Amino acid sequence: MQAKINLSFLLLFFASLLLVSCKKDDDDSMGSSSSELLTNGDLEIGSGTPNGWFTGPSCTDIDLSWTDEESFSPSKSVKISNTTLESDCFTYWGQHRNTDIPTGKSLTLRAMIKGQLEGNGVGIVIRGDDTPDISGTAEQFATTQGVSPISGTFDWTEYSLSLGPIEATTKSLTVYLVYHPGTTGDVYFDDVSLEFE
Repeated sequence: MQAKINLSFLLLFFASLLLVSCKKDDDDSMGSSSSELLTNGDLEIGSGTPNGWFTGPSCTDIDLSWTDEESFSPSKSVKISNTTLESDCFTYWGQHRNTDIPTGKSLTLRAMIKGQLEGNGVGIVIRGDDTPDISGTAEQFATTQGVSPISGTFDWTEYSLSLGPIEATTKSLTVYLVYHPGTTGDVYFDDVSLEFE
């Protein structure tokens, strides 16, 4: 009788281990609800410029800076400022990634933005390229330009943009915080994230 109870206990113990193991594997295959792809999205780390970020074309009268004048959290943001209307010039802050591209997944880019802008305004962009750098063809592209205008005077507001699913031919992803041609005024970007689901 005692051997039967011990055997039943052992079988129950191993069955519960198997269920826990299967449950853990199921959870892992689902992954977390999202995963961050950008580095230094809060724009706090750097020396002279925020680590992981680069700027776009240099334009007369347009200033790109990493600043503590304004921030959503904790104390830094990136700023683009223009005092003279230049209809043919645009610039941006950007970040590029060419490892661990989540093919088959959908992406969501989010940014906190504060602005005092006139004209065409600013936007956010996700670009997927078929090469590890940005010299290739944009296989996939999403922008708020022409879809969700970001202009006028407004306090910190979250803007988002989705792209996906990411194609197997995509070898790199780049996000841009764009200052469109035909815009004047100041804009701040903070707490930028690119997540896949």
